[in-house]
Amino acid sequence: MLPRLIIAIFVLLFANNAVAERVALVVGNDRYADVEPLKKAANDAKAMGATLRGLGIDVVEALNVGRRDFNRCILKFTSRLEKGDEALVFYAGHGIEISGQNYLLPVDVPEPKSGKEQLIRGEAILADSIIERMRDQVVRVSILIIDACRNNPFPRSGTRSLGGTRGLAQMAAPEGSFVMFSAGIGQLALDEIGDDDRD
Repeated sequence: MLPRLIIAIFVLLFANNAVAERVALVVGNDRYADVEPLKKAANDAKAMGATLRGLGIDVVEALNVGRRDFNRCILKFTSRLEKGDEALVFYAGHGIEISGQNYLLPVDVPEPKSGKEQLIRGEAILADSIIERMRDQVVRVSILIIDACRNNPFPRSGTRSLGGTRGLAQMAAPEGSFVMFSAGIGQLALDEIGDDDRD
């Protein structure tokens, strides 16, 4: 479903600009060490990467990355962007909302035994920072797609839950930017539909 959706987005937004370069960052995280593992995020990222390459888009792909490698991939992606380019980031994996901001979780994110939010903020990737880094490159269009609206992965950290209990928070999209979620604000998306879900 998502790859077909991305094709439609690129056709609608990018069809009238044959000159601009198109660059994408695709990340899929399943193999979490201290958080409940997922089953479909890496496969979704692989499918997305293949779809985008089929459209002739330059893709930086990363699967099951820790914080350091996640940041390196973002740097590799943004270093390929130039003024007027068209950029897309697709992330599948765990995400969490803390104080109204969304964080994408690398596979080595620790479980905060103390319940301190600052630990996760320091070890995760702030979604807004990815948009800012694309804007810093003065791209014509930037798209951020977050397939991470699942249950809070830290439901019992410390004396109370860390972050929001359901889904992710709404994000403001600057002019020329688009932010999409796999579920509505405050709602949950499924890692898989059922045991027969092979895609």
